[in-house]
Amino acid sequence: MAYENSPPSELYNVSRKQIQSYDAGLGPRLLWLINGQAFGFGIYCGLTFAMPPTPYLLQKATMFGGIIPLVGAVVTLFTLIDIITTMVQMRKLRKNYSAANNGAEKESALPLIDATTADRFFQRFATVGTTVFFLFIWVFFILYDHQIIKLS
Repeated sequence: MAYENSPPSELYNVSRKQIQSYDAGLGPRLLWLINGQAFGFGIYCGLTFAMPPTPYLLQKATMFGGIIPLVGAVVTLFTLIDIITTMVQMRKLRKNYSAANNGAEKESALPLIDATTADRFFQRFATVGTTVFFLFIWVFFILYDHQIIKLS
C-alpha cells in the first residue's frame, strides 16, 4: 500500500483527539453522578426513616424529604442532557471527518477515529442506562411521596 508510512492528516489527528477528549469526559461524569446519587439516597433514606424528636424538626424533615428527590431528579436530568449532547457532538465529529476524508484510502491503515457502531452502542449503554435508571428512581420517589403511586 502506497500510504502505509504516510503520517495521518491534521483532520484525522484533530478529530481523533476531540473525540477522545469527549469520550474521556463521560466516565467521570457518570462517576460523579453515582457518588452524588449515593449521597442523595443516603440523605433521603435518613430523612424518611429517622424519627425527628420535635414537631418543628418533623416539619423540616418533611420539607427536605420532598426537596431531595426533586434535586436528585434535576441533577440527573441535567447530567443526562450533558451526556446526550456529548454523544451528539462526537457523532458530528465522526460525520465531519467522514465527509472531509471522502472515503480516501490514505488513512484506512490507521485506527478508527472512534469505535465501530456496535462498540459505541455498548460503551454508551451503561452511561445512558445508569443515568436513566437514576432518573426513574427519583421520579418514582417523587410520585410515591405525593401519593400518585401507591404500593399495597
